[in-house]
Amino acid sequence: MRSSASLAIARQVVASDDSVRAELVRGQLDRLDELDLEIRSLERRIRRMIAESGTTLTDIHGVGPLVAARIIGEVGDIRRFPTTSKFAAANGSAPVPASSGRTQRHRLSRGGNRRLNRALYIVVRFQAEVASR
Repeated sequence: MRSSASLAIARQVVASDDSVRAELVRGQLDRLDELDLEIRSLERRIRRMIAESGTTLTDIHGVGPLVAARIIGEVGDIRRFPTTSKFAAANGSAPVPASSGRTQRHRLSRGGNRRLNRALYIVVRFQAEVASR
């Protein structure tokens, strides 16, 4: 359900109530309306900026304008990473060796750029979900 529909339902619930509590709720609902408009405006602005940037990130299945903006913002100039391994290490998606003796193991990295890692995780989850259908 869209937030505007939820806000409309909440307004109906407190419409006939003259209590102080209902008055406070109506004030909070007004503030949520303002925030909702601001969010939509910022999303449109981000969509425009991504379109104007000429990036091909949004051609990747699962990368929308908001995820593309996060990736562009966090990566900056991709030439900073001469190899895919260096990029994976920088965003925390490269496995970390955790071997002992003859046992060869790897563990998940807890380092790297966690915001970029999260954006990549969203893309991977979306692609995995589509592939499983």
